[in-house]
Amino acid sequence: MDALARLPDRFEAIVLDEGQDFRPDDRDAIQMALADTKQSPFYVFQDASQAVYRDAEAWPEVDFQTIYDLVENRRNTRAIHQTVRLLGASTVTRATGPGGRPVQLVPADDLRAERDALSRVLHGLIREEAVPPGGIAVLTSSRSVIPELAPDGRIGAFQITSEHRPDPNRVLVESITRFKGLERDVVVMAGLRDVEYCNFGPLLCVGASRARAHLVVIGRPEVLERFR
Repeated sequence: MDALARLPDRFEAIVLDEGQDFRPDDRDAIQMALADTKQSPFYVFQDASQAVYRDAEAWPEVDFQTIYDLVENRRNTRAIHQTVRLLGASTVTRATGPGGRPVQLVPADDLRAERDALSRVLHGLIREEAVPPGGIAVLTSSRSVIPELAPDGRIGAFQITSEHRPDPNRVLVESITRFKGLERDVVVMAGLRDVEYCNFGPLLCVGASRARAHLVVIGRPEVLERFR
């Protein structure tokens, strides 16, 4: 708002993604950036089931003349789609992908068990199933968990990276919030903890929806129960 008060720049149209991640003050500033707040085209894409941040909420529908519901899931297999719906994505009702393999749930009661399970899962995917390391993303609740899961920049025998561009020789390890909007063929969710600034249920929903072909979840029994 301070910048808009000083600069003449305005926009003839705005297309905004992840509308559920914006706070009320953010919404006011964005709308004030339109050349004509009544006539300029303004499109918002959002999913209330992915409202991760505690201080944000979906854009009120009352602000728009026309509402379209996008009901087709064109990213995930049907097996992953069913899990994502179970986690709260109720508006996307139809999956167009193949059936896919069942979501794999791996119990781990503490950090040591999580590290061991994560190493075994990656070994099975890369060594036994020949999944390229660059096709795998390990997603956690927070970046603060990554040093605990991957000490010395490795998970078992495998080197990791934080670069979102696929590296053929390294496994991406990233927080769910930073990977939001991206995808990988295989996603392994681990280090799933409550985060102060996030809603835990939508966080799990977002993480699960990043997997195109196969999803593995490593966690405590009470966390795994949410995926059943």
